[in-house]
Amino acid sequence: MEYPGTLVTVRSAAQEVEGEKRRHLVISGDKGTIEIRPLEEPATVLKLTLKEDSGSYRKGTHTVDFPKMGGRYDNQLAEFARIVRGEIPNPYSLAHERLVQKCVLLASGVALDG
Repeated sequence: MEYPGTLVTVRSAAQEVEGEKRRHLVISGDKGTIEIRPLEEPATVLKLTLKEDSGSYRKGTHTVDFPKMGGRYDNQLAEFARIVRGEIPNPYSLAHERLVQKCVLLASGVALDG
């Protein structure tokens, strides 16, 4: 995917044997890189590498601790249940949902009609 001044590459291999152990997210910019490896518990590590000092972090590589996550989808499912029960409005419009699906299809190489 391409954005003004930015290139995004997403790779996925859902059928890789024990691929979940290698799932990670890397975000690189001109001033630093963040790497989260693996994405799931139990031993998730966030590594931050900076070209120059930023906020309370000095130039160089840091391991950043963050709270242990609960269930991966717990918050999303609890919110969905509140929406279904009419306790809260759906924060996403139908137009937003259509756009998300269109982006997924286009990124997957599916040609869309109209």
